[in-house]
Amino acid sequence: MKKIFLYTTVLLIWSFGSCKKFLDAKSDSALSTIENLDDAQSLLDAFGQVNLGHANSMDNSVDDFFVNQSQYNGFSYTPFIQRIYRWEDSNVFGATSVYGDNDWSALYAIVYRANTVLEKADLLELKPAELTKKDDIKGQSIFLRGYSFLQLVWTFAKSYDTETAAKEPGLPLRLSTDFNQQIGRSSIEATYKQIISDLKNAARLLPEHVASSRPTRPGKAAAYAALARTYLSMRDYASCLAYADSSLTIQNNLLDYNTKDTNATVPFQQFEQPEVLYYGMSVPYVGFFGLVDTVLYQSYSSNDLRRKLFFTADNDEVKFKGSYFPGGFFSGLSTDEVYLMRAECYARTGDIVKAMDDLNTLLQNRILLASFIPLTANNPNDALQLILSERRKELVGRELRWMDIKRLNFEGANINLNRVIDNKRYTLTANSPRFAIPIPEEVISLSGIAQNQY
Repeated sequence: MKKIFLYTTVLLIWSFGSCKKFLDAKSDSALSTIENLDDAQSLLDAFGQVNLGHANSMDNSVDDFFVNQSQYNGFSYTPFIQRIYRWEDSNVFGATSVYGDNDWSALYAIVYRANTVLEKADLLELKPAELTKKDDIKGQSIFLRGYSFLQLVWTFAKSYDTETAAKEPGLPLRLSTDFNQQIGRSSIEATYKQIISDLKNAARLLPEHVASSRPTRPGKAAAYAALARTYLSMRDYASCLAYADSSLTIQNNLLDYNTKDTNATVPFQQFEQPEVLYYGMSVPYVGFFGLVDTVLYQSYSSNDLRRKLFFTADNDEVKFKGSYFPGGFFSGLSTDEVYLMRAECYARTGDIVKAMDDLNTLLQNRILLASFIPLTANNPNDALQLILSERRKELVGRELRWMDIKRLNFEGANINLNRVIDNKRYTLTANSPRFAIPIPEEVISLSGIAQNQY
């Protein structure tokens, strides 16, 4: 299993090289030497540190992917994967810093980068003609901070609950570059308020449309989509609906899967997806090297183009290949997700017609054209169940299933997760405190913040 490290490194180098024209970014040494707006923008365009630094732990933990015994044994070279796969409640990450083993450090590094740019940009002496560019750069920075906080709170905190959010521990909210400042964990409520504030401010500053030469940067539609995600995870469906609608008003393109080669080994090309609002990538080892849940795979009908575009089936073993970001798992924002969010919120607010219109708009681009028949629903609950089913099938490998399980279990879905390892069954029961992944012990030791309690 040592080949995992080599293989992942090769993939990341390949990914980085294939988009080099977008990524003329300065090294991390430039964090302290921002002399102009181009320096600031260069730090935000650091593709390897920013767009590739997304969370991995959630998709290592969900029921969409599993590893067989041989694969599990092979992860002995990367024991943090074994520990997170078993849903251990302590010493999950260990002391090493192998790529992908510590979401906390990777995401707070993005937060630090964003805070650095925000502080330095405000100190620059600028000409009036540069103020629009400065707003864009500040908008990108605030977006990255809020988006990173959102991934962190989904990973390391409990699900948002209006009755307990003010008391349950959330994140240390680092809003400056001063690491000498001792910051404890804020509440979940305060964490979400900060995320919402950041994303709203980002939406105010960002342009509506991002230049095609810079597809890795967020625009206004991405900020609105991230806000919709945030409110969805809070189960604030009215607000989610509003921001999903705002995002789709700016960009509502969908890729027609009827135009794709279902036999292609890599069906989706990097930076060529009209659906993408913001590019991000994760490399969850369980999903990347493991297998797809067979029940999930069998839920796709034979005329569903996703069955062949997303998966490669060899007898009883199914592998995922359907990422919008070849070389890893796409974990950014895209219009297919936004359509599903808006459809779900329409269903939850009783508007069956609009809910099914959104769902069918997506599905007519996913089902073999000659056999597509629009889905219908008799009541809001029927519509909701259809939408949630399609949400799971559409968003495989997007680091969204973990959040979905958490929020849906709070509404009585009773989704329990099960693993069998060495003939022993491991179960993560619905609403278990372990749905908040343990913070790395090294972080606890260095910062003195409170660990999650189990």
